[in-house]
Amino acid sequence: MKIIINSIGIRFNPYNLYKEHLFIKAAIEKGNDIFVFVEDTDPVNSQKLVLPYKIIPIKMTHINTFFNKLHLSTNDFIDKIIQINPDFIYFNCPQTLDLYKLKYLKKVLPNLKTLLIFASSFENSAKNLASYFVLHKIIYFYSIKSNINFIDHIMHVSPQVKEFISKVYKISSSEYLRLPGIVLNPQEKAELRLWVYKKHNFPLDAIVITHSGKMDKNKNTIQIINAFKKVNYKEKILILIGTISNSIKEEFLSLIKDQKNILYLKYMPSNELIKYLAASTLYVQPGSVSHTAQQAICSGTAVILKKNLLYTELVKENGFLISNINELDSSFNKFFKYSDRKIFEDSSFSIAKNLLDYKKSFSQILKSLGYESI
Repeated sequence: MKIIINSIGIRFNPYNLYKEHLFIKAAIEKGNDIFVFVEDTDPVNSQKLVLPYKIIPIKMTHINTFFNKLHLSTNDFIDKIIQINPDFIYFNCPQTLDLYKLKYLKKVLPNLKTLLIFASSFENSAKNLASYFVLHKIIYFYSIKSNINFIDHIMHVSPQVKEFISKVYKISSSEYLRLPGIVLNPQEKAELRLWVYKKHNFPLDAIVITHSGKMDKNKNTIQIINAFKKVNYKEKILILIGTISNSIKEEFLSLIKDQKNILYLKYMPSNELIKYLAASTLYVQPGSVSHTAQQAICSGTAVILKKNLLYTELVKENGFLISNINELDSSFNKFFKYSDRKIFEDSSFSIAKNLLDYKKSFSQILKSLGYESI
């Protein structure tokens, strides 16, 4: 099949492993041809990359409003689609005015199928009145509703997203697509653990805790560092991976200064991050939701996550869900008291195989559009 991933509206980084990247990975492994549409100003266009799929830059025009800049593709969007003649288009950013072009495209390409996958929630979108009422409740609402008859299927990636699209766009029917990951096996985990431990000269009996992402107040990074310091355990290591917000940078650097068992590794691409997730004994993300938590589980790693509907089915015997940051100290203490932590690893692997395998996610998408798993 020929499949277009429309990433207009979202910067496309080939080195990430978000849902669209894992979809591409699964599709290519099954022999499908993938075309990724990006804005002509996307930095990926200037990178000389050798990829197993094609990056297609689309000429854009922009409409300036008093609160935001709206991105709108030119006729280049339609021309490229007709030229490729895909089996279906996956809109990675459904909040786009390009949905108005679907009526014409469906007429010219009657077998074309379209898929919207929503990832917006009240945690990451429509955070101010102008954005909520003008951008989402008017502009995007009418873009989606006016073209709903030309959309073959709609999916959401979490219960929070379902709530958002139901309240904001009045979408009553959508299918749940869990954010997937690459499921490792115990041998791969052991090998990656040994690689990381040797690279950083960690004691082989050390318990390694990892925290990652755009570290700010919402991630509770400072509280994690403080809780880690309180743990009474000799061979403990905290690895912090990602970028630091200016709002916590001064305190962050002060807390980790001269701490031999706290390692800050800054940003790293997903293929490197997976190595550290696999090497970790515990992944901690008690603040805002992060897709990395799913990959940690896919790496057979125990987790401490914020309690919400998304994680309820993903955290059983493989970790702890906490309602507020004050519960982090007790969760750390419980985890470190376990003499046999393999139960966490086994549980994470079991949950990952059943619920988070990116190959199963790809098959689910195909079936939702009426295709057999290819």
